[in-house]
Amino acid sequence: AWRQRIERYAVERDACRTELETLAGQEKLLAEEMSLAETAFTKTAEQYEEWLRERRLPEGLSPEGLPELFAMVEQGNELLRQENKLSLRLKELEDECNVFEEELLALIYESGTDPLDESGVAATSFDMDPEDGQRRSALTLLSWLELRKRAWDELKKDRIRREGIQSRLQELLEELKESHRVLGQLREQRDHLLYEGGATGGEDFLRRSAAVQRRSELNKSIRQWELAMFGGWEDERVDALQLLLDHHDASALQKERTAAEELAEREEEMWNTLLEQRGKLLQEREYLKERCMGDTVIQQLEEQRAALRIVADKYAVAALTAELIGRTRRIYEQEKQPQVLLLASDYFSKLTEGVYKRVVMTLGHKELKADHKDAGLLDSGLLSRGTAEQLYLSIRLALAETMSRQVSLPLLFDDLFVNFDEARLHAALSLLGELSVSRQIVMMTCHKHVAEAAARIIPTAAVISV
Repeated sequence: AWRQRIERYAVERDACRTELETLAGQEKLLAEEMSLAETAFTKTAEQYEEWLRERRLPEGLSPEGLPELFAMVEQGNELLRQENKLSLRLKELEDECNVFEEELLALIYESGTDPLDESGVAATSFDMDPEDGQRRSALTLLSWLELRKRAWDELKKDRIRREGIQSRLQELLEELKESHRVLGQLREQRDHLLYEGGATGGEDFLRRSAAVQRRSELNKSIRQWELAMFGGWEDERVDALQLLLDHHDASALQKERTAAEELAEREEEMWNTLLEQRGKLLQEREYLKERCMGDTVIQQLEEQRAALRIVADKYAVAALTAELIGRTRRIYEQEKQPQVLLLASDYFSKLTEGVYKRVVMTLGHKELKADHKDAGLLDSGLLSRGTAEQLYLSIRLALAETMSRQVSLPLLFDDLFVNFDEARLHAALSLLGELSVSRQIVMMTCHKHVAEAAARIIPTAAVISV
């Protein structure tokens, strides 16, 4: 029982070691994959930052925001194109306004009205020449309106920029929030890994990882040494060695080793002595063989020749006997068959329409066989169901014919043709029609096609329905 427990514990220990090696290998592969992924991510991040600097984009811009930024750039280009179109249109309108103003002022001066009363703007508030003060006051008002319009346009642009900055700020805040969430998850994963590893910090985790790896290497070395020591050994030898190592120290093992080496040396000396004696005996045997070989070979050859003549005589007698027995068997099977089998052969040939020639009872085995016109003698067990029933019907008819030589007794059949197909049915009814000339035959059946076939094939048959 304790050996079984030790074996079971050894198997569990090997399984645990194998699983530990597998997990250590997986951990190492995962660490390598993580290192490669971090290196690739760092390289990609550097390339991405370089790409942002080359295109003068804001630092820290996430790749997810690039499609939106490109859409905004495209929208800005479209707005610039529209602005250019509107600037050209505005310039055309300004030219038209200037022409209109000149024409208007010309009409005002021609009408003799004071433009200061209509405009409500004092010419003295502007540094003007008194000679053309009226004309300059109207133009100065338009310039003031133009300046206010430009200021309004600047305010609208500033508002649009502020809205864009606020939208971008909101996106950055959301990205910052998402980054904090991811950072929290990573910290939780780190804490969970440290907790599972029983480490208090990153350095402790690395030390423990190195210890686990070292333990895995030691376990692997132990496994290799065990395979090297016990490979191909039986369990009993391994247990005996384990028991020896458990109950003996190094000095005792050294003493036993010394004693075993001395015993081995003595055994080797004895072995060498026996080998020398064996060599001498072999030489002596070869010498004796050379002296007796000729006489022995001649004597053995004469003995083998005499034995061969005896065996040849026995073979000739046995071959002649086998041939005579075979001829006797064939003569019996062909000429000495009982009257029943002769009649059965005739009936069977008619039932099978000549496919089978005769029915034979083999000599010695008492086996009933059918002689096929092409395949020869076949055992009755190899015949089909319909052919076998034709054979048995032939034997029954032959027995009835043999037993009623003096008085013709009637024959009674009850659904005899259940397993007969149409050809077998017609052949059987034709044979019964021939036999009905010398005896009365009564057939009972519940199949309509059998009664119709009997009435058709046997003209003298009387069909009685009950």
